[in-house]
Amino acid sequence: MDNFCFIPDSINNSKVTTSSSLSIETRLPSKEEYESAIDIEYRPFSEWSLPKYQCPKCHEGGMCRNEMKVLTSCPPQYEYKCNKCGHIDYQYA
Repeated sequence: MDNFCFIPDSINNSKVTTSSSLSIETRLPSKEEYESAIDIEYRPFSEWSLPKYQCPKCHEGGMCRNEMKVLTSCPPQYEYKCNKCGHIDYQYA
């Protein structure tokens, strides 16, 4: 049995035309069908996480990770900020 690998030349809506002039009919799901198939549920996004560890400066507040900011160091570092005194620290995780 021969193995075939079709490389698409163009994609038009729901019809894929391949280099061997064969076409494959596909039907993409609607947004509602897709969301129900992957069981998506809306989760509100928060800029700051819940406190991860005790603040090393004031020892009263909790250090929350900024989910919107990542330093592009190697490995990447994340910004943590105390929810009590505002102390900022950077951690690898």
